[in-house]
Amino acid sequence: MYWDVTIVQPLKNYRIYVELENGQRGIFDLKPYLDQGTFRELQNVYYFNQVDILFGAVTWPHEQDIAPDTLMAGLVPLDKAEDLTELTETEGKTTIEEMVDHPVVKPLVAAVKGFMDA
Repeated sequence: MYWDVTIVQPLKNYRIYVELENGQRGIFDLKPYLDQGTFRELQNVYYFNQVDILFGAVTWPHEQDIAPDTLMAGLVPLDKAEDLTELTETEGKTTIEEMVDHPVVKPLVAAVKGFMDA
């Protein structure tokens, strides 16, 4: 189908970069959906970054997906020459560093590190 997603990449600030089979490419902002139903789970950046493609649709492991008409209506086109570097930078931290710095994960990492150092 002309709207089938061929590439999806998570970006900072709960946005995704998408390329479609018809050659369109752009940015879709999920922030407006993060307080709605099953999309609340996407507030977890680690989970949000697990975005994937299933049968041409943008999906996450627990079956959240974006309807093609919603994706097409909200897709902000990117100029072919536009660089994605600015969109993917995370203030100098990698995704792993962001996860380790999470208040829930930090004590677990410290405990594991202490165990490994012993």
